[in-house]
Amino acid sequence: MERQKGNIFEYSTLLCSFLIGSGYDAYVVSGCATREFCVFDQTRVVCPCLPEFTKAEKRNVDKDVPKYAIKPPANLYSEFLLEMEAKKVRKKEEEEKKREEAMRLVIEEFEKPPPDEISGTRVHSWVVVLPTCINVQEPFFIDPLTGNKCDLSNPNFLRLESIWNHTNYWVNLQSCSERCKNLKFQLTDLKCWEHLLPGEPWHFWKSGHDEGNVTADTILEEKHLDMPASWVDRLEISNAVYEKRFPNGHKTVLYKKCKLEKFAPYVQEDGLVTRITTYTDYDWTVPELVYEYYSNRVDCLLQVRSNMLNRSIVEVFRRGRADCLREHSFFLGRTGVEDKRTMVFYHMARHDGLEKLEMDPLYLIQHFHDRLDLLYYRKVDYQPGGQGQVGGSKRNVLKLVEEFCRNPKKDANSDIARRTFAVADNQILLKFHCAPGKITAATREFIKPPLTEMAEKLTFNPDLTAGYQTNPTDHPPKNLYLFCMLREQLKAEEDSLLSARQMEEEVSTILKQRSIELCEPQLEVSIFNMERNQLAKEGMEARDKQIRAQAARELETDVDFLAPYFARIGNPEKISEQQALQIREDCIADFKQLFVDRINKIQDYFEEVGGEIQAKNKWYEEERDNLTKAEEDAYLKANAEKSFLLHVLEVRLARLRHLATARYQTIEALFRADKRLSVLYG
Repeated sequence: MERQKGNIFEYSTLLCSFLIGSGYDAYVVSGCATREFCVFDQTRVVCPCLPEFTKAEKRNVDKDVPKYAIKPPANLYSEFLLEMEAKKVRKKEEEEKKREEAMRLVIEEFEKPPPDEISGTRVHSWVVVLPTCINVQEPFFIDPLTGNKCDLSNPNFLRLESIWNHTNYWVNLQSCSERCKNLKFQLTDLKCWEHLLPGEPWHFWKSGHDEGNVTADTILEEKHLDMPASWVDRLEISNAVYEKRFPNGHKTVLYKKCKLEKFAPYVQEDGLVTRITTYTDYDWTVPELVYEYYSNRVDCLLQVRSNMLNRSIVEVFRRGRADCLREHSFFLGRTGVEDKRTMVFYHMARHDGLEKLEMDPLYLIQHFHDRLDLLYYRKVDYQPGGQGQVGGSKRNVLKLVEEFCRNPKKDANSDIARRTFAVADNQILLKFHCAPGKITAATREFIKPPLTEMAEKLTFNPDLTAGYQTNPTDHPPKNLYLFCMLREQLKAEEDSLLSARQMEEEVSTILKQRSIELCEPQLEVSIFNMERNQLAKEGMEARDKQIRAQAARELETDVDFLAPYFARIGNPEKISEQQALQIREDCIADFKQLFVDRINKIQDYFEEVGGEIQAKNKWYEEERDNLTKAEEDAYLKANAEKSFLLHVLEVRLARLRHLATARYQTIEALFRADKRLSVLYG
């Protein structure tokens, strides 16, 4: 454990020890395995840590069959020609399947390991766990080099010769012609296993005999050897060693077309803990995909997925970022706001409910969720290539489209479903939701007045608007209603354009922040990690120092209560018997006076409170019939508080009188213990 190196039997023994300490019925196995298992060759094994990203299944949308449908035209195609075309397609598919099968066979032959001249004789060790403990239903193997759980039918385990642990040693008597697949692990069956030490372990011995006739003496009669005790110290792993995990904090394993790199926390400056790289070839020279996993990042970065072929990158973040970013997809080398990228946010943490943002040189698409205005989609179209670009680097907007969910509180003919601001064409197009029982939706089109008319005072021209009503019998909307709608839509257009500009600025801010975070990654340290959190460590030490100083100040020190009396006579080194007697009498007199003053003070307060209670009770008896419910409750509450205070004063007074004798005796003992008054007591 100190070297972090060892042979296969040392690995198995260490793993078995930890499993037994955790409550498992584990045994070290000695047997034979394949060459790849013995030399830890994983180059023909698929990496078990590869993430599985399943493609989203296409949803089958059932098309509603209309009540009235036009009969389709007659099919004038030749069935013979269609059949010939189908035969050609089937022939191509069969050829493609044959080609794929041939390619698969070639790959299998290429990946097949070369023949092993000493196959079946390579000694190996692993661990077996038997189903005599909790949550284990059937026996299984554990490879100590990888930690992977394996079934008994795993073809890499060729033969099992013996097993042992801290209780006994068993030799396998079963045939391994079918490898380890059909082995039985009833260790008490003498036809399958031969044990070295009779009577070990005791519960195995009892299971094969009548428990009523089995005693300790019976077992001891058959015992001739004891299992040797452990010769090593107790296995302990410190937090620092456990966190380091690998030799020098780093481990690399080569798999089939894949390389797995693992790092201990805080070893890499950027917080990298795992990197998985897939390759297109078997020599690990042409990378295809790279998966990087991070921990303890201040910027909340969890994972980075990179496609080295199309240079695409996907970053995944956990909760906690100020910009609420959840996922960021972009292409390497494209860092501008206008470049193609996709951002996914934690919408529940944003005030605008933004869930997804799609950026492109020609458009910007926003998806919203749970907004109060029921907006769920917005698309902004820009002029291509900066044509007619005005005002610096900002792109010119051609069109802005917004879509809304249905608002059940509004009438369908006045509830906007889709709103289009054709900025280049100077138009506003509105489409409303379909009313129940209608197959069409109402629409409204506005041609915006010239800017000169909108500058000072907005005027309305009925000729600049047109609309469609689903019910022809309805009266056309009044000009005042249309004027208010136009004014509302002009204000909405201004707000939407401003929101789009602000979104571009926010994306620019996020990209600048990500650039800083990539160049200067920072790691966070838990306040409970005293080994790395220097600030917390210094704070804990300062707090401990403060507590110790306060405890030192609060230590009870010897108080010289006779110092004032000695000061009256000039603090002589020696005093006469008369002076000592005078000091004693003065001290006792002051003590009695202090005690009497305290009792008198409590007694006066007691009598005062008692008088108040009597006066209040007298007032209550006189005004009882005229009091309201609130006044009576206030009286009862005040009376209860005064009565409780009276009881407290009574208890304190009794306590003082009870302690008077004990305190006098304590002062007398202090007189006798003081060496300066030894002339009185000898």
